[in-house]
Amino acid sequence: MNDVTTPRNEPVGVIPPPPPITKIKLKTSSSGDNIDSNTTGTIQQLLQFNRRSLNSTKTQVRTPDGRVYEERICSGGLVSEYKGIDENLILKKYTSSAVLSPFIYSITLNKWIVYNYKLYPHQILDNNQTKLSFITYNVWFDSFLWKERANELFKILSHYQPDIICLQEVTPTFLDYIKDQVWLRNSYCISDNGDFDTVFPYGVLMLIKYKTVQILKFSISPLPGTNQSRKVLRAICKLNNNTVISISTVHLESLDQNSDCRIKQLEFIQQQQQSHENLDTNAPHQDEEPYNHTFLLGDFNFGSSAKENEFLNNNNDNSLPYLRDMWMELNRNNSNLNQNNNSSNYNNQISQEINNSNNEQGFTYIKKRKRVDRIVFKSNNQIDNQVPIETLIPISISLIGSDPIYIDITTRLKENLQPNEPIYPSDHFGLYGVFEIQK
Repeated sequence: MNDVTTPRNEPVGVIPPPPPITKIKLKTSSSGDNIDSNTTGTIQQLLQFNRRSLNSTKTQVRTPDGRVYEERICSGGLVSEYKGIDENLILKKYTSSAVLSPFIYSITLNKWIVYNYKLYPHQILDNNQTKLSFITYNVWFDSFLWKERANELFKILSHYQPDIICLQEVTPTFLDYIKDQVWLRNSYCISDNGDFDTVFPYGVLMLIKYKTVQILKFSISPLPGTNQSRKVLRAICKLNNNTVISISTVHLESLDQNSDCRIKQLEFIQQQQQSHENLDTNAPHQDEEPYNHTFLLGDFNFGSSAKENEFLNNNNDNSLPYLRDMWMELNRNNSNLNQNNNSSNYNNQISQEINNSNNEQGFTYIKKRKRVDRIVFKSNNQIDNQVPIETLIPISISLIGSDPIYIDITTRLKENLQPNEPIYPSDHFGLYGVFEIQK
C-alpha cells in the first residue's frame, strides 16, 4: 500500500451547545425532616404547573455524528429544528491510506481497547472450523425509524454470527448503538470504536470474529475520484493453518452517471489487493503471493446490466486478479436465482417478487430492484512454499433481511405509513455467503 500515513486532525468552527440544564431534585420527607405548610404549598405548585404557561425556551442539542438541532418548548409541545454540523468538531481526515488499530472489548475494563495480534502470539483459533462465513449489509443511514430497523438488523446479525461482517452507510449514531450489543462484545473485533471517525458522516465498518480469524492488519483508503467521501476498508487476516486472506469492504460512488468513476475505484481496489506490501516482519507469507484468498464485499452501486460488470468480469487482463461473483457462481444454472432460506409469504407485491422467479437476478436494492450488493472473491488454492493452505470453496449464498419488521399502528399513523406497507431493516437486503474450508 502506498503513502500509508496517520490521519490528520482538522476542525470541520456553530457555537458549542450549552451545558445540560441541571435538574432540580425535590427532597422527600423522612423521619426528622420538618416541612412547613409554606414549603408544602410551593411543592404543590411545582407539581401542578401548566405547560401552556411556560415561555418558549431554546436549547441546542448535538448528536454523536455532529449534527446540531435547536429544540424549543412551546404551547404546542417540543419542536426540533436542524441547524447544521457542529463546525467546532475535530475530525480525523483521511486524504491517503492509513493504518488502523482494530478494537476488542475488555470485560475487565468495561470498554473497547486496541487489539494487536502481537499481544496474542498464542491465540488459539478454532482448528475444527470447517466453514468461513460472510455477511455484507448496507444498513441505510436514513433516520427514518432507524432504531426499530437497527434492532431488527441486530437480531439478524446475532442469529447468523458469521466470521466476517461488512456494513455500509454506518453513521456515528449507529456505531454507538451497535458497539453496545452483547453478541458483538463477546465475539468480535471492530474496525472503529468511534475514535477514528471512519464513519463520519457515514462510512464502512467491519466486524471480525477473533476466535476463528486472526487480524494481522487493518487499513483504510479514500477512493479515487470520490465526491461522496467514499473509502475502502481492508483487513489482512490469518486462518488456522497459516492461510492469509485479504478482505475489503466498500461503498462505491452513487448515481448512474458515475459509472467511469466506479470503474476507476474498482481498479484501485484490485491493484491494492494485488499489492505485495510488507505487512509486518513477523507476519507470515511475505513472498510473491502473500494472500491466498482475496474478498471484496459491499454496495457496488451498479446492477447486473451496467458496464462496470465488464471490467469486474474481465479475465483477460493478467495484470489484475480475476474476481468471481459469488451469487452468479452459485446460481448460474438455477432457474430461480433468488433462493432465500429465511423468507416468508407476504401479501404484497414486493415480497412476492423477492420469493419467486420475478427476482431472477437476486436484487438487493429494494427501491430500484437492482443487484448492487456483491460478494466477489479470488482464491489461490495452491501450495505456497511447501506449506499447505486451506482451500475455500463457495457453497451457499442467500438474501437476508427480507422479512418486514413489525410497526405498530400508532407509529404507522405518525409516519404516514399505509397499514400493509412493508418496512424492512434497510432499503437494501443483505447477503450471507458461506465457504467450505478444505484442508
